[in-house]
Amino acid sequence: MSVDTSWLHLKSAVTWAPYVGFVASAETCPVYEAVRAALAPHEATSTNLISRPPVVAPRAATNVLSVPGGVVFCHPAAAAEVKRRGGAQIEVVPVEQPELARADGALTCGCVVLDRSSTGDRFLDDT
Repeated sequence: MSVDTSWLHLKSAVTWAPYVGFVASAETCPVYEAVRAALAPHEATSTNLISRPPVVAPRAATNVLSVPGGVVFCHPAAAAEVKRRGGAQIEVVPVEQPELARADGALTCGCVVLDRSSTGDRFLDDT
């Protein structure tokens, strides 16, 4: 986070979801600008929307979590704009995150989501 040391966690500054694109605290957030610059050489598609301006949400509401099936969990302050951007492609589930926000944390701090269809069951075990 050397780009902007006022952030403790990357995903509290900017996250991404399919059909939505980036969710950031501001279009001028240095962390978002660094991420966007790093991805500039990559192709923008109708799913990744990396070239579109971000959904702008308050600092404690920038974190989104996308799971298989088009479900996107996000802070209630970002839910309406995330849904507008994602349209019929996604289902938005608003999730309050007050304790995490106090520590500049966010919904996805401390979690990793693995999609069984993309891992080929190599890393996932039902036991």
